[in-house]
Amino acid sequence: MEPDNAPNEAEPVETPNEAEPSLTKEQKSKLDSFDRIYAENKELKAKLPKPEPAKAAGEVEEWVAAQDPLEVVKLGKALKDYSDEETEFIIRNSPSKNIEGIVKAEKDPWVQAAIKSQREKVERESKIPEPSSPSATFNKEDAVKTVKEGKVAEIVAKKMAELERKGGEEI
Repeated sequence: MEPDNAPNEAEPVETPNEAEPSLTKEQKSKLDSFDRIYAENKELKAKLPKPEPAKAAGEVEEWVAAQDPLEVVKLGKALKDYSDEETEFIIRNSPSKNIEGIVKAEKDPWVQAAIKSQREKVERESKIPEPSSPSATFNKEDAVKTVKEGKVAEIVAKKMAELERKGGEEI
C-alpha cells in the first residue's frame, strides 16, 4: 500500500517553450515586437544620466553667485529706483534670468513705458478729487461774516427759491 501523504500524479506544468507552439502567427509577431521594444527601452534607459538624489527637507538650496562682482553692482544701480513690484516686472520681462538680461530689460523702452504708465495710474488714483461745485466749499470766515451781517435769512430764501425751480433735484 501507498502512504496517504504520497504525491498524487504530477499534473503536467506548461513551460514557456510548450506554450509558444499554441500561439498564432499574429500573437508571435506581437510578442516579438514587444520583446524588441522592451530591449530598446532598456538600452535607452541605461544611456540616460542617473538622476540626482532628492534633497532632504532641511537642506538649503545653494545659489551660485555671479562671477564678476561688478555685474552685481551694475544690477544694483539699474534697479535702485524701482519698487519691488516694478523689479519683479523687469525680471519677468528679461530675455534671460542672468544679470545681463535683467539690466537689458531695465533699459528696454517698452518696460520703461509700462512702469511709467503704472506710476501715473497710481498717482491719478491716489489724488483727492476737487469739489465738483463751488457751493460744496465751506469757508468759516465767510459764514461768520454772513451771520454777523444778518444775511442768513436772505441766503436761505435764495437757495430755497433755486431748489424749487429745479424741482428739489440737488437734495
